[in-house]
Amino acid sequence: DRWIQENPNAAETVEAVFNVAAAAKVAKLAKAAKPGKAAVSGDFSDSYKHNTASRLSQSVDGEMFQTRNVDFKAKSIGTKIHDGAQGKHISGHRNYIEGKSTLNQNINPQELLNGIHSGAYPVISKGARGNPVVDFGYPIGSDGKSGLSTNFGTIHSGKNGVHIVPANPKTIKKVQ
Repeated sequence: DRWIQENPNAAETVEAVFNVAAAAKVAKLAKAAKPGKAAVSGDFSDSYKHNTASRLSQSVDGEMFQTRNVDFKAKSIGTKIHDGAQGKHISGHRNYIEGKSTLNQNINPQELLNGIHSGAYPVISKGARGNPVVDFGYPIGSDGKSGLSTNFGTIHSGKNGVHIVPANPKTIKKVQ
């Protein structure tokens, strides 16, 4: 109290400093919250369109079942195939490993990946490790464990690119 009595304008000065600092903070928050910019909280979901509609999928053996498009950010999936990692799943490639899931010879993994980004192929679930599972709508290869032909692929992303692994059609999560 004594300091305020000796400095009658001090209270106004302190109040003015707080008001200016608060206004500057609000201005920064407003700038960050503009459409198309990332939200301050780190929630980027408004920057992406989501389609979580349920859909009818068909397995290679003709079984029809209901799946639901997953709320997954396609922009978080890389846009380039990692040749070395993808090669493990392509028969005849120098990196091919016998017993792994294998892509059919007529399948171009980069075209599949481009289709995911264009919205042609929906992400229908997440795999055990959180990787997106995509329904390509036609056979892309065979699962390594079961040997079954499959329309589904799991997308594995890394710092050097993406690779697509044909997924076991019997383990795809179906909507109940």
